[in-house]
Amino acid sequence: MGEWILKKILIKTIFSKVNTKQVKANWKIGRHIVEFEQHGDQPAEYGNDLLTKLSVDLKSRYGKGFGRRNVLDMQQVEFQTK
Repeated sequence: MGEWILKKILIKTIFSKVNTKQVKANWKIGRHIVEFEQHGDQPAEYGNDLLTKLSVDLKSRYGKGFGRRNVLDMQQVEFQTK
């Protein structure tokens, strides 16, 4: 019984660390979009095309998880934390 509890705690700890790393990575991507792709400006009309192009590029390089909606969310986190 004790071994089962330890395994459960270990699994929760691992998931927590993985989730934290994913959040940090997404925030850094959002910061890059705002600082380097948009030069610090608020999203403009071109933002729609920019985010679509970035989404396609990120998906081709890294796979799933970089749909346009996710890229938009990453960008918005950076604006909300300024």
